[in-house]
Amino acid sequence: MNLYIGLLIRFLFVFALGSTLAYLPGLLNVKGLLKRNLLFLVSLLLTCLFLDTPLKVSYVWALGFIFLMFNAYALFMEKRKGTLKIQYVVIDFVVCSGTLFLSDCIVAMVDDLPIKKIIIERFANGGYSFTPGHLDDMISSSLILSLIAINYQCIYLSLLKKWEARQNRKIERLQLQKRNIETQFEALQAKVNPHFLYNSLNSIAGLATVDGDKTRQMALALSRFFRYSMNREQEVMITLKEEAEMIKTYLEIEKIRFGDLLHYSIELPIEVELCQIPRMLLQPIVENCIKHGMKGDIDTLAINVSFSISGNTLLLSVKDNGMPFPEDFVPGYGIQSVYDKLDLLYNHHYKVELDMEPEKDFRIYLYSFLKEQGEISFSE
Repeated sequence: MNLYIGLLIRFLFVFALGSTLAYLPGLLNVKGLLKRNLLFLVSLLLTCLFLDTPLKVSYVWALGFIFLMFNAYALFMEKRKGTLKIQYVVIDFVVCSGTLFLSDCIVAMVDDLPIKKIIIERFANGGYSFTPGHLDDMISSSLILSLIAINYQCIYLSLLKKWEARQNRKIERLQLQKRNIETQFEALQAKVNPHFLYNSLNSIAGLATVDGDKTRQMALALSRFFRYSMNREQEVMITLKEEAEMIKTYLEIEKIRFGDLLHYSIELPIEVELCQIPRMLLQPIVENCIKHGMKGDIDTLAINVSFSISGNTLLLSVKDNGMPFPEDFVPGYGIQSVYDKLDLLYNHHYKVELDMEPEKDFRIYLYSFLKEQGEISFSE
C-alpha cells in the first residue's frame, strides 16, 4: 500500500506541474476536457516510467477508477466555470479524498491486503497475533493528498483569474487606443477627401466648356475612384496592392485632363504587395506632384511611384520631373495629412526625405516589414 501511495504522490506532483505549464498562455492549444485528459494520461505515463517496481494490476484498476471519476467530476466543474466558492471547495475536497480512498480500497482488494487489523491467534499469556491493516494510512494519505491538491487548485485558479483580469484590462486599453486611432484617422481623411474632390470638380468644370467627352470620362473615373475609396472607409490600413490600384485610378483621372502632358508609372514588386500602409497615404503626394509640377514651361510631366523593401525597411517613393518646390514651400492639407498619419500610426518608426536633384523625389521609409517574392508593375 505504501508503494501505491508513493505512486499517487508522484503522479499528483507531475500532474500539477503539467497543468501549471499547459495552462500558461499559448503553450497547449487544446481546450476543455481533451486537454485535461491529455495531461492526466501524459502525467500518468511519466510517473509509471520512473517506478522502482513493475506496475501492478491493482494499480492499473485503481488509476483507471481515478480517471473515470476525474472525467465525471470534470463535467460538473465545467458548469461552475472555475468559480471559487467555499461550498465548491468543500465539495472538491470531499470528492477528491473519497476518490483517493476508494482507489486505495481497490488496491487492497485486488492485492488481498487487510484494510483493518485482523486478529490471527490469542496466546496463553493473553497476547494476540494479528496482521496489521492499512486503514489509518489510507485515510490519512487520502485526506492529506486531497488537502494539498485542493489548496493548489484554489491558488492556481486565483492566480489565473488575476492574470485573466490583467489581460482583459490590457485588451480593453488596446481596443480603446485602436478606436481613438481610427477616429483620428477618419478625421484626417475627412480633411483630405473634400480637398481632393474640390480640385477634381474644378477640373471637370474647366473641361466641360472645352471637351464634353473628356468631361464625361473624368466624371466616370472620379466615380470609380470614390467608389473604391468608400468601399474601404472603415479600413485604416490597406495593402500596397490596393494603394497602387487607388493611385492608378487617380492618375487615370488626371491623364484624361492633361492628356499627353502627363505620363506615369507604378512599380510594385510582388514581395511587398501584402505589406500594409495607411489608406490613401500616397495620393496627396501624387496630387501635389501634379499641382506643382504642371506649373511653368514643361513639355511632359513624368511621375514614377515605386515601392521596394530592404531588410525590414519598406521604401515608398514618388518622383516627378516637374517644377521644384519653392524655398518658402508650406505643406497644404494633403501633404500635412501624410505627416499626421505617419505620426499617428508609426510613432517615429518612419523617416521622410525630399530631394530636389536631379528630380523631385519624395521618399517615405517605414520600418519592420516582412518580405515575400516576385515583381509586378503598372504603367501608362
